[in-house]
Amino acid sequence: MNTFNKVDLLVLNDDTSAPAAGKARVRFLNLSPDAPDVDLQFADTGAPVATNVSFKEPTTFTELDANKYAFQVKTSSGGALLTLPNVVLLDGWSYSVIVRGFKNPPSGSESVLSAEVIVD
Repeated sequence: MNTFNKVDLLVLNDDTSAPAAGKARVRFLNLSPDAPDVDLQFADTGAPVATNVSFKEPTTFTELDANKYAFQVKTSSGGALLTLPNVVLLDGWSYSVIVRGFKNPPSGSESVLSAEVIVD
């Protein structure tokens, strides 16, 4: 298992092309070693952004309208894991939504499941 004592390196080759006017680009990455395959959805509609994302298997970038969103991370079977409210995607920018930590942290670990949006 990928723990602090047994960490792996993951290299991502970024696609640096710019999104269309009025758009932002988003990719999704599951870095939770014990979470099942997960989906990233729009919280208000449940529409998928990315589905069945396995551990350390990033999606390609998807263009979305530059806007403010609430996202939800769910197991591929539908169980809600995390919500990311108030995510602002700016026109012309690229982002990675990353899930990390443990769904069921090992004894003594404080690395609980969390999500973060970073600018690429």
